[in-house]
Amino acid sequence: MKKIIVLGGGWSTEREVSLNSMTQTYKAIKSFHVCTEKKDIKIADDLVSILEEDLENILIFPCLHGKGGGEDGAIQAFLELHKIEYVGSRAKQSSLALDKVKTKKLMDSQGLPVLPQEMYNKKKKPRFKGFNHRLIVKPINEGSSIDTTLIETDEDWENLSVSKKCLVEPYIKGRELTVGVMETGKKIKSLGVIEIKPRKESFYNYKSKYTSGETEYIKKPKNLEISIQTKIKKYALDAHKALGCKSFSRSDFIIDDKNIWYLETNTIPGMTNLSLLPLSAQKAGFGFEKFLMMVLSDYE
Repeated sequence: MKKIIVLGGGWSTEREVSLNSMTQTYKAIKSFHVCTEKKDIKIADDLVSILEEDLENILIFPCLHGKGGGEDGAIQAFLELHKIEYVGSRAKQSSLALDKVKTKKLMDSQGLPVLPQEMYNKKKKPRFKGFNHRLIVKPINEGSSIDTTLIETDEDWENLSVSKKCLVEPYIKGRELTVGVMETGKKIKSLGVIEIKPRKESFYNYKSKYTSGETEYIKKPKNLEISIQTKIKKYALDAHKALGCKSFSRSDFIIDDKNIWYLETNTIPGMTNLSLLPLSAQKAGFGFEKFLMMVLSDYE
């Protein structure tokens, strides 16, 4: 029986979220796999300490989010270099999925509907034909909506200060939806569609994601046609396959009237008690422990 080591923390801006994911995942796996440990990765040397383990008899379960010590492929590359088995998408695929610009170009080539985009340039406020004047500015390789800003006026644009490479998209005021994908055996299946409804904010930002009570998570979205749900599930599967994801992923969408827009794919989605992948799995009939058990069955 291999020892499972759940990694969390890291040194990205999503460290606290990662620690929460690690704790929840560790508790769930420990309930059915006694030989399970958790490890907080604070600095690179903490990762190197894994090399002291019996490398042929461990399985790493990364719960690391964001850029830098997260889901950008760096830690996965380290594990691959030392031939350490781990759960989830490979280094190259993780790096690609975290880059929103490259991912959207790939999805566009695969026929998924994506919003137009331009790279942020303070001197040039973009205008997107067919869309209203409101804009979203977001870093190209961060998760959890960190540093994502809604621009509604020229003054907002003038006052905006960014420290990272960002893209600009039209803001869509619509219904935000997400769906998970799971691999087990040789099967890849989409899970349940969850609607995300922030109670106070204009979009699903960091505060909405990680503050209890700020967001309503709707397992049975009202007045959402079955045909739309079916299409979103297909798009999530298409995105998972196009990116070359492994084990699981979660893709986010927004719909305006009946237009579906693909937003992004997460290769290491949150695993907290407010996270969407566990909710998507639950809607498909899999409790958190069962979901993890099925994913891990591929690594026995």
